[in-house]
Amino acid sequence: MFEAQTGRQREATLIRQANRASAMGRLMLGELKDWQQCVDADQMDLSSLPRRQLKSGAADVKERLSGEIRKFCNRNFHGITDSTLSRLYEEVKAHRGLELPLVEFESHYARVRQEVLAGSPMHSTVSISLWGLQLKFPEDHLAKDIAEAVRIARSVQTQLRAYESQPHSQMRESRDDIQPLLRQKFFAARSALISCFNLVEAYLNGLAWEFLNTHDTTLLSNRQKKLLDDSTSTTTRDKLLKYPEIISPGGSPWDLGIRTRT
Repeated sequence: MFEAQTGRQREATLIRQANRASAMGRLMLGELKDWQQCVDADQMDLSSLPRRQLKSGAADVKERLSGEIRKFCNRNFHGITDSTLSRLYEEVKAHRGLELPLVEFESHYARVRQEVLAGSPMHSTVSISLWGLQLKFPEDHLAKDIAEAVRIARSVQTQLRAYESQPHSQMRESRDDIQPLLRQKFFAARSALISCFNLVEAYLNGLAWEFLNTHDTTLLSNRQKKLLDDSTSTTTRDKLLKYPEIISPGGSPWDLGIRTRT
């Protein structure tokens, strides 16, 4: 049989749990400067504190700290508690961060509020680090790759314009300066094109994954299930033409879209 906790032990447990939850909340807000600040929340030797100080700390938790933590929790999650935050703290502290699929995070800890997701798809990855709470997904990375490639191409094109008015004989003398710029321009253009293709591919794969994980697929044929499930062997053409028939019967490829949660 487990020995019942004494009043001192209960107060120490309450304070330690609140310290962990508070550190977890501050970490997800990006307020911690380093991992030591996160670790310090669990380093205080509460057992040696006078009982009066423990009682005072426990009262402070109940009156102030718990309210702050609860406010943060309610603003970002459905149904998360101080004890859940404390458990999450243990996982994050052990690995100096956490990256977990959104579905697993919500299964193990708590559901993320829709306004926090801000349109992020269900196949997102929850990332907790010194940068705070973030949601990562391939489509976002690829869209930013395209924007960066276009930015580089424009910057290089601006530099190349300085040579356009020069006679060919003068440009030949600047060949060593022009060639690297041309390589950057064509590299950026190819990168943008490849990223566009990969973005379409990632978007379609995300739709298939979400459909399989949020809909009753018992009425689908084995062939339809394979098309959605084995996205690596399905051609992009088949995805564009056949996914609408499965996901949005009677619709067109332009009817496809992420189903947001309510």
